[in-house]
Amino acid sequence: MDSEADRLRIELQSVAAERDAYKRERDVAKQDLGEKERLLADMLLCFDALVKKPDSGRNTVSASQIQGADQKLVQHINTLQEQLYKERRENRRLKGA
Repeated sequence: MDSEADRLRIELQSVAAERDAYKRERDVAKQDLGEKERLLADMLLCFDALVKKPDSGRNTVSASQIQGADQKLVQHINTLQEQLYKERRENRRLKGA
């Protein structure tokens, strides 16, 4: 009977540790999402400022040029964020978190 209780206690501890790991991952994902939301808001503000900026005597940039540049920028940002996320996960794994 004692061995059964010990086995169940060990299993419970294992499940609790797994749950805690999932909670940490969830919290990190929420934090990453918050960072992405702030970055997107900043990018939208910059984009709006570019679009609304009055012509200062220079050649006007067409909307299609801005959109093409914006897509490349977003792709580059996404790539960098993926790399950052992978590095953070690797660092957490190495630290044993």
